[in-house]
Amino acid sequence: IGMIPIISVIGLPVGVASLITAMAITTGMRRDLQNRLLSSTADVDLLRTDGSGIQNWESLLARLRKLPHVTAAAPGLYEPVLISRGARAGGAMLKGIVPKDERSISNLLSHFTHGSEAQLSNPTPPGTAPPLVLGYDLANTVGAKVGDTVMVTSPQGDLTPYGLIPKYQRFRVVGIFHSGFYQYDSSFGFIRLRTAQRLFSEPDVISIISFKVDNLYNAGKIGNEIQKAAGPGFTTSNWMQQNRELFGALQEEQIVTFIIIGLIVCVAALNILIALTM
Repeated sequence: IGMIPIISVIGLPVGVASLITAMAITTGMRRDLQNRLLSSTADVDLLRTDGSGIQNWESLLARLRKLPHVTAAAPGLYEPVLISRGARAGGAMLKGIVPKDERSISNLLSHFTHGSEAQLSNPTPPGTAPPLVLGYDLANTVGAKVGDTVMVTSPQGDLTPYGLIPKYQRFRVVGIFHSGFYQYDSSFGFIRLRTAQRLFSEPDVISIISFKVDNLYNAGKIGNEIQKAAGPGFTTSNWMQQNRELFGALQEEQIVTFIIIGLIVCVAALNILIALTM
């Protein structure tokens, strides 16, 4: 009987230490994942409700940049394409960007394993294929390295008497980035915004305006203010909505860990109660 209280008293701080350690690990993992994810994506995205694209975007972008709590903004044009090199090919989401603006809202272009995005900012010499930046896993899928030429085929083709013919263009790979997120590394590519507009037959149109804000946890409220300032026909989404499932799963994992490790503390406390009762 005398040994039971000693063991129980030892078990109580061990259980509490286990609980604190488990909660610290899960909280730290969630915070690290959140910081890495948010460094690769925008806090708030503005797009048209009907998906028709944003026209006269330069004046709209200049006006929205002046809103309170907005620290940076960047235009973008997304389209799904097929990237091929020889017999190897892979589907990708190609984004037309303005490099200096894109760097202000995302760190994807800061994690290069080969090459850089510098040539996206510089004029292309005559007779040279436009520059293209690929994700690490996407480059491995199509077998492309820095300096190689790849074929980009867009479904936004030309209408002919024989039907819709896909538009294609050759690009030169100038950089390969590795963000650590498979969904980006395996399916994302970047080209100049003007080049994307010509390739997708979308003259002076963008599909999205992305924003960085001064308070991550007020992204929903700030997004509503951006939507009102943009006018009717626009909608916004924020990082919490886009990653609801991921952070919901992490929250559930944290709760379950707290309950399970907390049972250890309860068992130790019950052993002390049993010893006192005996």
